[in-house]
Amino acid sequence: MLPIIFIAVAIIFLYCLLIYAYSRGFENCPSYTPSNQNPSHISATILIPCRNPSEQLHILFQQLKHQLSDNHTCEILVIDDFSNNEINIEAQENCKLIQLKNHQPQLSQNKNNKKEAIALGVSLASHEYIICLDSDVSLSENWWLVISNFIHDKKPKFAAGLHRYKKENNWLNDFLVLEQDILTASSIAALQLRIPTMCNGANMLFSKQAFVEVNGYEGLYHVNGGDDLFLYHRIYKKFPQETLYIKNLKATVYSSAPKSITELFNQRSRWISKTTHYENNWVNVQGGIILAASVLSIISIPFLPLVIMIKVLSDVFYARKINRYYGNQCTILNLIVQSFCYPFYVLAVIFYRLREG
Repeated sequence: MLPIIFIAVAIIFLYCLLIYAYSRGFENCPSYTPSNQNPSHISATILIPCRNPSEQLHILFQQLKHQLSDNHTCEILVIDDFSNNEINIEAQENCKLIQLKNHQPQLSQNKNNKKEAIALGVSLASHEYIICLDSDVSLSENWWLVISNFIHDKKPKFAAGLHRYKKENNWLNDFLVLEQDILTASSIAALQLRIPTMCNGANMLFSKQAFVEVNGYEGLYHVNGGDDLFLYHRIYKKFPQETLYIKNLKATVYSSAPKSITELFNQRSRWISKTTHYENNWVNVQGGIILAASVLSIISIPFLPLVIMIKVLSDVFYARKINRYYGNQCTILNLIVQSFCYPFYVLAVIFYRLREG
């Protein structure tokens, strides 16, 4: 029994240490404030890969048109990634619709070709900075103001913006909004600590020079997905000081959270499938600590309640700090309930992935 207790205490200690490091890292990462209220002098290529887009793409296009109204040098490239139906985009001088299948006929329409779409967009882009957006996102009101100023002030090789889920009135959405906000905050903290983990391709930017110097996605096209993390890790390895997070809520993009457990598990299963291909092992180290703590939480509930209590308190402490930053309204009781539920959720996703193969 003693060795088991020792292992349990060691795992929880590592977990609490990781959460404390995340908390300090997020706190120490400076928020970004735009220096110029007129970003019209910044030029960039906005790249939107899409397959079978919803009406949200047209809403996104109108938002971009409004925010870029004073900028006549930016361009928008919409890459049609094997859509079943024709994509109709309002004709604008600065918008081009490109069909991926016409340029890459060897690709399969049954595979996620987003990396190919981005690589194609980079090769056709007129500007040095490439801003990638998902076709289903909506922009915060001052998104372009912050993004353009960040490019001008920081000259990053790679920068990740915030991505959040839209709020709806149900428990699953509350759970996923909190999880997404914590994942993003932890990713910001990890980069601040120089142990980078994740970013989100729904809102990221990079320089064409950096993309070329790290050979883009060369050697990774056989992996389904990973257009964000693989590029993030490659550019960080070569340009660590010029790889940044844009810590500003006004540069956020929003999308809808999964609506059902099946949709959620399918999405998380796709995320897990990429873990064996990461070129940065820190992602798996941190994920391993979180997974071990989750397994321990379930096993130890009847035997080591004190250990579980310490983990829950650590989770609640961290979640409250992140909630304050995002302005979320979440009670202590709700945070405690979600902390208890989270290990079961993590293991359920793992088992779902194993079953899917």
